[in-house]
Amino acid sequence: MALVLHLPNIIYILLKEILSAVMCLSQEVTLLKLLPKTCQRILILDSKPLFDILNKLKAKGELDQAYVAHPSLPLWILRLHHLTVFYNVQVLLMPTKRHPPSDWLTRQWKTQ
Repeated sequence: MALVLHLPNIIYILLKEILSAVMCLSQEVTLLKLLPKTCQRILILDSKPLFDILNKLKAKGELDQAYVAHPSLPLWILRLHHLTVFYNVQVLLMPTKRHPPSDWLTRQWKTQ
């Protein structure tokens, strides 16, 4: 017998994005430790709600809403926040389809 949760699709997407980001950074902890402090570390998210949650958490220092999709969801969000702060990982939001990440990450910027 399978347990089926009837939650809005946005909750499933948010949960998937949180777990993906935490797993991605957790698997690379050894590499993050070895990188010099001058090396820029970037995590690109394609989830605006998760990006907003992390920004609010960074600004306030605590979660301002209860996330009930899964009992450990706040712990995963806090773990992601801890990893990004501890290893100085800059979190960016995925740009639109018109401007893929390679466009603005690798472009030479003209100074005026």
